[in-house]
Amino acid sequence: MMDTTIMNVTLPHIQTAFHQNLSNSQWVITAYTLAMATAIPFAGFLGDRFSDKRIFALAIIFFTIASLLAANAHSLQSLIIWRIAQGLTGGVVAPIGIGMSFKVIPMEKRGSMMGILGLPMLLAPTIGPALSGFLVKDFNWSTVFLINLPVGILALIFILLFLPNFPANKASKIDLKGALLSPFAFPILIYGVHIGADKGWSNPSAIAFMSVGLLMLLLFILVELRVENPLLHL
Repeated sequence: MMDTTIMNVTLPHIQTAFHQNLSNSQWVITAYTLAMATAIPFAGFLGDRFSDKRIFALAIIFFTIASLLAANAHSLQSLIIWRIAQGLTGGVVAPIGIGMSFKVIPMEKRGSMMGILGLPMLLAPTIGPALSGFLVKDFNWSTVFLINLPVGILALIFILLFLPNFPANKASKIDLKGALLSPFAFPILIYGVHIGADKGWSNPSAIAFMSVGLLMLLLFILVELRVENPLLHL
């Protein structure tokens, strides 16, 4: 959430640095969001199949590396590529983190846990722009990515030292139908919303993408309700 809101203030500085128009520069945000939407449905399967702790740690490592590479991007195109990498790994971190919390925290304390986990989502819209404003004013746009490095390193240390091991279920099988639908349903719908917010909800492209996205999302839901091992438990 923070990595999305923090870009709102940073975007004009990226636009200036790479001599790009706003439409092209917005892909720094859009690409991250679409990549995250693509990865989220696969997080549960990956955690079950290869161990939650292992996938969580790998996602943190690759997210941190992608942040470092994004900070050193020399073109808008390369920055967008590393933002996609951030989105793919970031989309795995949150679902697995919440899933592991449910496994280690007793039932009677889960309400408090959900409140604590939801707090960053409430604070991010305020803290993100304020933090990015400070960083780009006193430093430059790359620092909004560099702040992920110490956070990622500390998170990895915590994972290795304190997080219990969760056994992998080698027999876990992926829902192939859901796996084929989800990478299209969620990103297409979100991209349609992005176009609608940018160019108006009556824009033909916005209507087309949202319609296709909603149709594929409906098909995805129907598939998930019927398969034995759904990608998402609905």
